Amino acid sequence: MTLTLVLLKTLALAFGAIFVILTITSFRIKTMTKGKICCFYINDDKLLTWKLIEPDSELLVWNKKNGDKVKSLVSKERLFDVDYPLGFPSFMQSRIKALEFVAGDAEPKDLFSKTPGKSIITEQLLAKISDDAVMKGMWRDLREGLGLLHKAPNVKTIMLIVVIIVAILIVVLVMRNGGLSGILG
Repeated sequence: MTLTLVLLKTLALAFGAIFVILTITSFRIKTMTKGKICCFYINDDKLLTWKLIEPDSELLVWNKKNGDKVKSLVSKERLFDVDYPLGFPSFMQSRIKALEFVAGDAEPKDLFSKTPGKSIITEQLLAKISDDAVMKGMWRDLREGLGLLHKAPNVKTIMLIVVIIVAILIVVLVMRNGGLSGILG
């Protein structure tokens, strides 16, 4: 009888722990997804990846692993609902808005229109998307073409080098002229 009681208590404790973990995970998912958009990206190698991104007005901006920024447009007409995170049980998922993109295209795909719609890119949006990326790409290509380092030298490093050179010159002058009295007069 006591063994049965111990097993029942252990089972109740295990179910209680599982319930607490699932509740905490579900709450964490709901707070993590609040105000964010799930963006699906179809890469060139036909791999579907997704990111949870907080929109910045009409732009989505996120950093790639190599440091480049990816800018994508938000179109309210092209938003659809998705249960996030994918693959979780439905009672743990949170319903959020989503967009689908093709790699290299800032405009989201229109999944539900029977006829292809007009582009949502205006001149102002195009300027927001392309200015930074084009300038960074141009400077990177120029530096690589000239054989310079990938990053510009730090101002503090340049100042330190200048101070060390000046200090070496002062020491050489002092040693050559027999001290400060030889230099000053």
